[in-house]
Amino acid sequence: MAELTTETKKQSKLTELVKRMIMEQPMGTVGAIITLILLFAGIFARWLAPYGMNDPHPLSALQGPSFTFWLGTDNIGRDLLSRLVYGARISMIVGLTASLLSVTISVI
Repeated sequence: MAELTTETKKQSKLTELVKRMIMEQPMGTVGAIITLILLFAGIFARWLAPYGMNDPHPLSALQGPSFTFWLGTDNIGRDLLSRLVYGARISMIVGLTASLLSVTISVI
C-alpha cells in the first residue's frame, strides 16, 4: 500500500511540474516539444523516412508534393521528406558533439 502512495506522489509531482511549466513558460514548452519531435525524428530516421536518403527516382524528378512524395522531389528525384528526416539526424549529431566538446574544453 505504501508503494502505491509513493508512486502516486511521484506521478502527481510529475504532472504538477508539467502543468506548472505549461502555465509559466508556454513558449518554452512549445520549443521543448518541437525539440523532442526533431530528436525523435533523428533517432528513428531509418524507420520514419519513407525512402532512403539518396535513393533516386529519375522519373519523378522535380515533382511537387503528392501522396507518393509528401514534400516532393529534387532534381535527381530524391524524396525531400526522407532527406529532411536524415538531415535532422546529422544536425543532432553535430550539435551534440559541439556542445560536448565545448563543455569538455570548459571543464579542462
